[in-house]
Amino acid sequence: MIANRYLAKINALITEDFGKRGLCHTNDTSDFNEAVYSLWQSTSVLIVTGFCIRDVMRGETDGPLGAVVLGSALQRLGKEVVLATDRFSSQLLDVCCQVYDFSPAVELVPFAGALQSCNDILCKYQPSHVIGLERPSRARDGRCYSMRGEDLSDIIPDTDGFFSRQGANPPVTVGIGDGGNELGMGKYALELARSLPNGDTIWAATVADYAIPVAVSNWGAYGLSAALSMLSSQFLLHEPHVEERFLTEMIKAGAVDGCTKQAGLSVDGIALHIHKNLVKQLGALVNDGS
Repeated sequence: MIANRYLAKINALITEDFGKRGLCHTNDTSDFNEAVYSLWQSTSVLIVTGFCIRDVMRGETDGPLGAVVLGSALQRLGKEVVLATDRFSSQLLDVCCQVYDFSPAVELVPFAGALQSCNDILCKYQPSHVIGLERPSRARDGRCYSMRGEDLSDIIPDTDGFFSRQGANPPVTVGIGDGGNELGMGKYALELARSLPNGDTIWAATVADYAIPVAVSNWGAYGLSAALSMLSSQFLLHEPHVEERFLTEMIKAGAVDGCTKQAGLSVDGIALHIHKNLVKQLGALVNDGS
C-alpha cells in the first residue's frame, strides 16, 4: 500500500494547471488512486494514444511520451504491453521507444475499418486493461473534436471501440486526459461540459472505469508510473534529462505542440523546464516514499 499522503502529493503535482485548461477543477482523485491498484493487478495492458493536429497533419507531443514511460513501467512489472495509435503518431511512438530502449508490440489502427481493427486487436491480445492516453473520443454527436472545437472526424480513426465493453469479460478501462475530449473522459461530462470552452460540443461520450483528469496527459502517465514505483520498490520513472531527449527526437520526427501547433521543445504550450521539474519532483517522491 502507498501512504495516502504520497498519492495526494502525486495528484497535486500532475493536476497543477499551468496551461489554465480548467479540467483539473474537479478535485476528484479517487479514480487515480483506484487505477493505481487496478493496474498493479493487471496482466496485460493496451495503451492507445496519438492526437493529430489538423493544421499540420502531424501528431502532437502530448501522449506518446507518457505511453512509452507508463508502458515500460508496466512491462518491467511483468505485464504484457501493447501500444496502439494511428499513422499520424506511429513514428513518434517509435522514436520514443528508441530513446527509452523499450520494445513493445505496436498496432496501427487505420481510418477505414477502424472499429473492426479495434475488435481484432482486442481479440488478439485479450488485455485485462485498456488505457486511453490523450486519444480523441467521439462526442455525443458521433464526431470528434479538438479543444478548439475543430471537427477531426474525417482524419482521425475512431478508436472508441477499445472502450466498447463488449463481450463477457471486457477489459478495465482507464482514461487520461487534459481537455475532456479524450477517450474515457465522459465520466465528467455533466460536471464540466459547460465550464470549458466548447465543452458542450467536444465532450467525450466514452466513459472509463477510471477517468483521470490532469494538467497534461503525459503527466497522468508519469503519476501512475510514480505510484507503481512506490508499490514495487522499483524506480520506474525516467530522469528529467530523458524528457528533453524524448521531445528532441519527437520534433525531429515531425511532432508539434498541440496548443501552439509549432515544432518546439514544449507540450501543450508549457515550456520544457516545467516538464523536467515535474519529472524531478515525482522522482523525489518515489525515492522518499519507497
